[in-house]
Parts: sequence; structure tokens; C-alpha cells
Amino acid sequence: MGTYNIDNDIPYWLASWPDGIIALDADRCILFASELAQSILGWQKTELEGKHIHDILCIPNIATTHNIQACPLCQTDNIDSETQSSNWLTGTGEYISVDYRVIPIESPHQTTRLISFSANHHRIHNQAEMKKLADYVDNNPAPLVEFDRDGQMLFGNPALQEALLDWGFDAEGQAKIFPNNLFSLCEQCLDSGASITGEEVTLDNTYLSWHFHPIFSEGVTTVLGYAFDISKQKNAELEAKEARAQARRDFYAKMMHELRTPLNAIIGFSDVLLWRSAAKLDERDNTALRNIKVAGIQLNEMITDTLDISKIEAGKMVVEPETFVASLLLQEMQEQMRYLAEAKGLTYHSVSNADIPFHSDKKKIRQVLANLISNAIKYTKSGDVRVSVIQTTNSIQTTESELVITVTDTGIGIPEDQINSLFEAYQRVKESKNKDIQGTGIGLALVWELIHLLNGEIKVESIYGQGSTFTAKFPYLPKTN
Repeated sequence: MGTYNIDNDIPYWLASWPDGIIALDADRCILFASELAQSILGWQKTELEGKHIHDILCIPNIATTHNIQACPLCQTDNIDSETQSSNWLTGTGEYISVDYRVIPIESPHQTTRLISFSANHHRIHNQAEMKKLADYVDNNPAPLVEFDRDGQMLFGNPALQEALLDWGFDAEGQAKIFPNNLFSLCEQCLDSGASITGEEVTLDNTYLSWHFHPIFSEGVTTVLGYAFDISKQKNAELEAKEARAQARRDFYAKMMHELRTPLNAIIGFSDVLLWRSAAKLDERDNTALRNIKVAGIQLNEMITDTLDISKIEAGKMVVEPETFVASLLLQEMQEQMRYLAEAKGLTYHSVSNADIPFHSDKKKIRQVLANLISNAIKYTKSGDVRVSVIQTTNSIQTTESELVITVTDTGIGIPEDQINSLFEAYQRVKESKNKDIQGTGIGLALVWELIHLLNGEIKVESIYGQGSTFTAKFPYLPKTN
């Protein structure tokens, strides 16, 4: 490789160099840096002169990591005078992209080589854009994460790391902030090549909406995931939903209260007509009057159920325990229930041994009993309905006592796959045999709520086509002073 011969006026000659120029001695320490070099690098003359070139520009280096012996600026043998590119450290602590040449020289002075360089503005612009993008990722308040096909994290921004620390992991080591089906989402995203949006995760009162996008770059396939906190939007939706539900409950309650006055008149006057005209009307007319009374009784029960289910949904239903005798409660309902059964041509049987005082909410137990019996009558076209109210102990130490209500019918029964949803509001047995049976679908839902309000339990046994048995159990509620 050839060398350059320069005259004794090195500083003056170098000062007019069109690019930045640095002169080095044999130990690769800086002898001279032109004003343009100082301007490009952001170093003052006094900060450069006498310093080792490698220590000033190359440590640390974001492009490559090398020691003094491997430093291309300090090589003794095989010096490459072709233009090369690198990133050098500036006086401001930042990096600048440069194109440079190493020029060995022969001189009677100390100078042994020159470094001629210029700023690579195109690459500087690209680096600035990359830094802007990196800052966007780092400063973004939304969690950003890169996954592989198996849902393993490859990268996460600071917001994601903070979220991981805040919410932690479940027993299986899965981050709680990610959807449970993360693996299948990543797989589906890459296989389809399409984005998946709106995967919601609920964390206490925080709601996250996750979005996944496939990334295909130079043979590498990954998934970019990011999440938005939609808690305000979700809470607003829930509040609006609750407001609509409350308005509906208020409307129902007002409407039902308004219906009760004329309904009670209908039931009362039908009783009067039946009593006064029993001997004057033929059987067909008496049957019509009985049907009016039955319809009035059933409508009254529907109104009561609707009002009470609204109270429960609004959290306004309270337990009001009192001491009562359950057999007398059954006896009070005897005439009405027998009347409803006989109006359909059914036989009504009832039995009870519950003759000792029991402490619970009498009104709610009566409502459960009335709903179970009327439900059995409603879904039974022929045969009978049997009711038993049994106390499991005869001891006066009633804290061990339990009240068991059993209602058995010979009705249509319940398909096994519908038993689990039987106690949901507005649910009815979905069978063609029931199409002529009227009802709101809230009776059994109310039964479920009332029983659990009294710390009780209920179970259903049914053979489709043969009938059903409902068994409700109530514990003795302790008396409070």
C-alpha cells in the first residue's frame, strides 16, 4: 500500500481539507483536529488533543465492540484506505454516523496517519427516525409486546413490564394481563395472516382490549400485540346498562302496583259471584267463574314474583325472620292450591309433620312453596301433585332443625340437558308440549334466589315424560337479640 508525503506545514494544509480531518501520532493519539472535525464531532480542541483516538471515538461502539488492537483506526498492518462507515461517539454523548478513510503518511514530524471523515447525513436521518420510533415504543403508555408462534414473549416495552409487575402471574405462570388463549391467538394470527382485535381481559375493575397483528420480516414471523385500557368505556357501558335495567325495574314495579288494585277486585268479586250464584248457574257458567278466579290468582302470583325479582336484582330484598309453624303455613295455602289443581282436573295431596316452631322468613318460604306448587300444577296435564313439608327433628332445640319442602308432579318432566338452566331468569323448558302453557319464566328464578337468600338449597330430579320432584331445604335461622 502506498503512503502520502506531505510537507512541513501540516496544520495549515490540514485546515483547508474539505472534510473533517484528524492527525494521529505513532501511538494513535490525536495531534490535530480541524475546526470542521470539531464541529462534526462536538468536541473542543483541548478535549481532543493528546487523547487516544480509540478512547475518544470508539468506546462504547453501538455498531461493533472491539479493543484497541482490533480498532480499524489504529491498525498497523493491512491498513484499509477505502472509505468505511461507522458510528462514533460525540462530545454530547450521542452517536453520529460517519464515512471515513485511514490515510498512512510519511512525515519528518510526529504525524503517522490521518483520519478523513464526513457525516453520513442520510444514515443520521435514518438513525433519527429509528430513535424516534424507539422512543415511541419506549414512551408509549400502552403495553406493546412481540410474541413468537407459541405465545412466548420476545420483547416488551416499559409499559408492558410495569403491567406485568402490577398484575403478576397465575398459578400456571401465565401473565394475568394476557388472554387465556394466547397460544391459539398467536397461532391463528400467523396462520391466517390477519389481525385479531378486541380480545378482552378483565382484571378486577380494569379492562384491557388486546389486538394482535402478524409480522413477516426477512423470513421471521412474529406477532405484535398491544393493549388499550378500556376501563372508562366499559364502566360507562356497565353503568348505562344498569341504568336501563333500573329504569325497567322501576317501570315494572310501578306497573305491577297499579295492576294489583283492579286485580284484587276481580278475584274478590269472582269469589262473591261463586258464592251467591252456585245454585243459580249451570256447571258451565260456574266453571267460567272459577276460571276467572284461577286466572286472577295466577296473575297475582306473577305480579308478586316480578316485583320480588326486581327487588333482588336491585339488592333491596332483605330477610325478615319470624317464628311460625310450617304445617299451619301449608294449611293456609291448602284451599287456593287445591282450587288451582282441581280447575285442571288434577288431584292435590299434601302432608306435613312440621308442628313445632321454626325460625326463618315465613313470607319468603310461603312464596317458594306457592311457586313450586303452582309450577307443578302448570306443567301437569293429568295425574296429581303431591306436597310434603317436613321438619327433620322433633327436638325443641331448634338450632338443629331443618325444613324440607318436596313437590312432586306427574307432568311432562324436564330434559336432562335443560335442568342446569332451569333456575335462570326468563328460562322455560323448551319443548313443543309446553307451547300452550303461559308464564313469565321468572318463577323458578325467584325460587332459586329466595332459597339462597335464606341459606337454603334446592335440587331437581326429573324423568322426561313422567314427572319431576323439587326438594328445597331451609336451615333454622338463629334468633338475634
